[in-house]
Amino acid sequence: MSYDIDFGYPACSGCGRPAETVHSWDPTYNYREIFLKADIYPKDLIGKTGEEVGVLFLRAVEAMKADREAFVALEPPNKWGTVDELIEHLEERMIPFCRANPRCRVTGA
Repeated sequence: MSYDIDFGYPACSGCGRPAETVHSWDPTYNYREIFLKADIYPKDLIGKTGEEVGVLFLRAVEAMKADREAFVALEPPNKWGTVDELIEHLEERMIPFCRANPRCRVTGA
């Protein structure tokens, strides 16, 4: 099972543009405890802008690197969802996406 974190733009009643999802991320539920400790629990991201979420992701990466052992202790026994994988995904994909799309919003998680 996984979270479905969608980034997009709401519909515009003024011009008639429909709502649009521009990016989806589906991290495993195995990250739950890591997300909570890093203050990036998906449900708490709903409504935040790409700019806001990018800052949160950056802080989360910094926290995971600074206290790596504490975060590694939260990894699932089957290692499906490791801290190193999460850091890599945030640094290489999510933070750059948020920087490139500062006005989009998290529309679902």
